[in-house]
This record gives sequence, C-alpha cells and structure tokens, in this order.
Amino acid sequence: AVRAKEPRPIEQGEEEEERHEGEDEEPFEAFGPQPELHFLQASADGKAVRVTVPSAPELRAAQPGTQALLSCAAGVPFRIKEVVRADVKEGEEAATAEIVLVAEHAGWPGLASPESDGTLTVLLAGSDLEEAIFGAIRTLARESKSSEVDYDKTWNLVEVLSRVQDLFPEIAGEMTEADVEPSLEGSALLEIALDEDGVEQRIACRCKTSPLEESARRADDSVAVKRNSVTSREKSWPQVAEELAKELGPRDEDLDRRLLE
Repeated sequence: AVRAKEPRPIEQGEEEEERHEGEDEEPFEAFGPQPELHFLQASADGKAVRVTVPSAPELRAAQPGTQALLSCAAGVPFRIKEVVRADVKEGEEAATAEIVLVAEHAGWPGLASPESDGTLTVLLAGSDLEEAIFGAIRTLARESKSSEVDYDKTWNLVEVLSRVQDLFPEIAGEMTEADVEPSLEGSALLEIALDEDGVEQRIACRCKTSPLEESARRADDSVAVKRNSVTSREKSWPQVAEELAKELGPRDEDLDRRLLE
C-alpha cells in the first residue's frame, strides 16, 4: 500500500502571513468593460458637467480619472474629475452622489441645458477593435522614435489597419479599409476623416490613452500597493490581470497583455 504523504507542518508565522494576505480583501462583483449608471440630473458646471446618480454598486467603477460617456453629449469623451457623496450619519448610506466630468477636449462648448433621466457610461475598456487600434498606433509611434504617443495627430488608415492585422489577426484579420469606418460608428474614442485634399482616409484618437490603458494603470497601482513595491508590468502581469478581472470580468489575459504592449 502506498502511504499517504503527510502534510508539511506550517512554519511559525506562515499562518499569520496567509491570514494577512486576504485580510483586507473585500468581496467584489465585476462591473464589465462599460458599466452604466442612470443619472437623475445633468447640468453645466462651467465647462464641466455635474450629474446626480442614485447610489448603486456600479458607482464604485466611477473613480476619478476614469473615462466616461454621457447620453446627453453624444460622441464626447469625458474624464471623471470628482465623485462627491453627501454627508450622512455613521452607518447610513447616501441615497445619491454627484459626479463631476470634464470633456477630454478643451474646445467642447459645454452642456447647453440641463438634462434629466440619462445614462453615464464608465469606460473601463473600449471594444476589441478600438483597443487594437490604440495598440497599433502606440507601436507606430515608437517606430517613429516619438518620446510619447501624439494622439493629436492623425494616422494613415491603411497603415494602421495593416498593423492591427499583423498584431491582432483574431480581431481584424479579414477586415478591409471599407469595413473600419462602419465598425467604429458611434465611437467616442476614434474618428475617421479624409485628409485636407479629400483623398486619404486618416484616423485620429480622441483620447490620449485608451480605457484599457487607464484600467491597467490603476491595476498596476493596486498591485504595487499590495506588494509595497513597484515592478514592471511584464513581471507582475498575472497580478495585474487578476485586478483587471475584478473590475472588467473574465477576459482573454493574453490578448489584453498584447493590447497593452
């Protein structure tokens, strides 16, 4: 008979260490890549927009710095500046919160009039195609030896699509140039237009970073705090992917890693 292997005795301090590792973990529910919040009222606050939303679990996704969209300003990408919760007695929860958003582009004229009963969409990730285009533009910018990605410039659509197909064939392998514009219809992150001569199709990013990039940065910060140290994303990717899954839900970790390279 084969003798069962006896369990290894727990060394002094190990049990306490394991307990501490999960001690501060809170139960979580993934929000998905683009959770929606119903707003009761949206009004102009200078060039910013202040929206009132009911308290809901999805409110946790609306962190300052996160990108967002508003149904009352179609096609305009915003960034959450501040989340204000009303003062309540200890043990009670506020019925509503106010979220202040600013447009990604300073040229936006502002909200013309107050709006009621709309939707605030928090962007934790773009579509696979949107994120792939951002990733392709990052690689093209590095090859042009830019110190940083210049999202204010436009890029040749054929060149960008070719790079997307090279890097992410599972997303755009059979896509043609004519397919891109209808596939991005309604996108607040990317815009396709003809050049000044009206001949060449160009693509422009309407945000300096993609939503997935922003989520990955927050995940990086969370991992660094837990480790009490800063390591490269490549070395800490399993932990970063785990943090992303907590917010976005189950994802293709290999694809996300490649999208963010």
